[in-house]
Amino acid sequence: MWSDLSDKLLEWESGFLEKSEEEFKEEKEHFKRELPKIKAERNAMARRLHKLDQIIAKTKILIDDLSEDYCKYLSKGRTIAEVAEIIKRNLGKEIDDDFGNGKKNVVKFLSEYLKIDKSAARKLFDLLEEEKVLLFSLDAPDGFWTNPVTYVPLQDDFDVTEPIVEIPGKWTVNA
Repeated sequence: MWSDLSDKLLEWESGFLEKSEEEFKEEKEHFKRELPKIKAERNAMARRLHKLDQIIAKTKILIDDLSEDYCKYLSKGRTIAEVAEIIKRNLGKEIDDDFGNGKKNVVKFLSEYLKIDKSAARKLFDLLEEEKVLLFSLDAPDGFWTNPVTYVPLQDDFDVTEPIVEIPGKWTVNA
């Protein structure tokens, strides 16, 4: 097999050596004609990529503005940064609680402190989590994944029927 490949490669290389000076000139002229076209295509693609980058940047700004407006709507006029500072000031930078209970406690706090209903507080919590203001870090002890999952039922006033899985860890407030 290798000898066949070697023979083919030598045959292919010999084709270059057998080319006449005229054939090399023709190829050189062809490349001279095609090179400006290739450069023009490259420049056009660079302009298109630049425009796409601008569109992506503008979209990110619009999404950030929408998130701020939604936060103001849910929290009665407060920005994401203000809500994060309120949580940090009152609950601390880290909330040592499992996933479900930590979420319940923060939602309850937001509802009481901001004087908003539980549904708006849950939506505000979800927004803060989506914006990475509230981050949950898993702290699973040895053997956690081999034990059966424990479910913590939600309180009746949450209007949510599904149970919350008790996952050990802590919530961090990025404010």
